[in-house]
Amino acid sequence: MTDSSNNKTSVDVNSVNSIADRIGSIAEDMSPFDNLAGLDPTPGTFDAANWLHAIVTDRRDAIVQHGRDLEKLFGDMQTHLRNVAQDYQNADTSNAAGVRKLNNQLAGDVNDMKSQVRSDAPGLFASSSASSSTNYDTGDNKDSGAATQTVTFDSNGSGSTVTQSDGKTQHVDGGEPA
Repeated sequence: MTDSSNNKTSVDVNSVNSIADRIGSIAEDMSPFDNLAGLDPTPGTFDAANWLHAIVTDRRDAIVQHGRDLEKLFGDMQTHLRNVAQDYQNADTSNAAGVRKLNNQLAGDVNDMKSQVRSDAPGLFASSSASSSTNYDTGDNKDSGAATQTVTFDSNGSGSTVTQSDGKTQHVDGGEPA
């Protein structure tokens, strides 16, 4: 099955196996065909009876063969459906292991890159209390300019402080310049 955006395929392995078993059991009881194969009509020994015997025997044999063919077909379908379900299960298991391995490898690569950047540019990750500030007018009072706010962003990315013209301040954690 695929999801509504057609980007994920999933298979319910237990359901596929259950369907396989149901299909395989359709031709489980072949006794009617066995019983039919054992019947030999005896319409008589005259020409028309011999002709009838040949036709009935031919039809009987064709029905028995058809039953055997269906038995094989349903058995093969059961086997193939079970194989498909197993292949999907193995692919999921293999893919999950591959994704975990890739994630671990990528995490290691990222840590290696961070270490390299820290050694090549040690000031980049250093904590600093240096800050920059930007004054802007919110536009609430264009004539007097009284609605001015000062926004100070910490360069280490730890947050920002907003100071309004009336002296009220507010610190926002993790803020970054817009």
